[in-house]
Amino acid sequence: MSRVRGFGRSVWVDDPERVTPNGIAGLPDDVGVTIRGGGCSYGDAAIGQCVLHIPPSPIPVLQADILRVESVVSLCGSATIQDCDSALRSFGMMLPVVPGTARATIAGCIANDVHGKNQHVSGTFSTHVSKIALRLEGGRVAETVPGERLFMATVGGLGTTGVILGADIRLVSDLGSAFLVTETKTRNLTETLSGLSQSNYSVAWVDMSAETAAVGRAIVIDGEPTKQRVRPAPQRKAVPVALPLVNSFTSRAFCALKYHTAPETKTRLVSRDQFLYPLDRLAGWPSLYGRQGLVQFHAVFPDSIGEAAVREALLRIKAHGHCSPLAILKRFGPQERTGYLGFVSQGVSLAVDLPASTQGLQTVRELGRYVAEVGGRVYPAKDQVITQCQFQQMYKDGYPEQLAALDQYAPRRRWRSQMTARYGLTP
Repeated sequence: MSRVRGFGRSVWVDDPERVTPNGIAGLPDDVGVTIRGGGCSYGDAAIGQCVLHIPPSPIPVLQADILRVESVVSLCGSATIQDCDSALRSFGMMLPVVPGTARATIAGCIANDVHGKNQHVSGTFSTHVSKIALRLEGGRVAETVPGERLFMATVGGLGTTGVILGADIRLVSDLGSAFLVTETKTRNLTETLSGLSQSNYSVAWVDMSAETAAVGRAIVIDGEPTKQRVRPAPQRKAVPVALPLVNSFTSRAFCALKYHTAPETKTRLVSRDQFLYPLDRLAGWPSLYGRQGLVQFHAVFPDSIGEAAVREALLRIKAHGHCSPLAILKRFGPQERTGYLGFVSQGVSLAVDLPASTQGLQTVRELGRYVAEVGGRVYPAKDQVITQCQFQQMYKDGYPEQLAALDQYAPRRRWRSQMTARYGLTP
């Protein structure tokens, strides 16, 4: 039996039909195809009964003269962040925005419009994309640029417009192979939010073991790239089997120990890979939640209600008896609208890993309802529970425009997944 899973390992499909790009033309019109690349989406964004798997591929030889003069590079949609990063370093260039894993593909970064620790200064991944090439229904290849309907529907469009073949991306100068990281301990949520975004790269790890009065206390992690020499990141390790080592007891012990043993402030030098790609340190780490896997709650709240909404979300998680070892706060800065279904907007972002148990899923569903009620948004790349009604409410400004674009460029809704069906974007 062949099982295809989301990254969180809590959503899967058994024995999906697998098709090749050449085989799509022979499928009946009513058969949907799920485009799958690196498989880094946590939930069901790349899960379906008929899968077009485009495995990560090496990037072509880059032209140094073009890179140094124009600082723009054409990258294959199936190239991974890791391969691109390695190739660009030799030219003294780097991608301006990367997600927390280097396993993601260029196409996946566009389809989910990923962001990084520097969103408040550099925007999202699509902010730096100047052209996208993709294969539409029927096999026609189209190119599109920012502001055009097809571009807006493709960025953050969850693969509903077509197969992203490649993209032109504006680069920045390589700022160094290391990061000077400063960690500062805070005592409550107000202190934490005040301490965020004081550097070019900024996040906060939240201590979920804190009592109600200190909820939101954290360790704020600021980073600045440097050309200082540093030891390479430790070799990646892997979880050999699914073992339920992460639970409320072990998580409380871990969080309390991490917070209380941390100094008030600490500065250290770490490798770029270690700082930018924390999700890659331990391969298969969702298996630490056991066979059930994990589900992540990831939402953004407008600045006007940010602190109150985050506090309420943290208290609700606590009320359900959960203590997560991984809860991350970020401040999002102003974000230009590059896609109809773009997740990022100015405000406060909270991401929390929870076990994909009956209680964990119930908690995330309750939080989803709360986010919709107060005017926030849930991040589709991490979602597996939001309903069509809730999604329409969260993305009310772009949802009708996305449907209109799909009517024009994907009228048969060939490109679909369990997620896009759940959101009402496709059958």
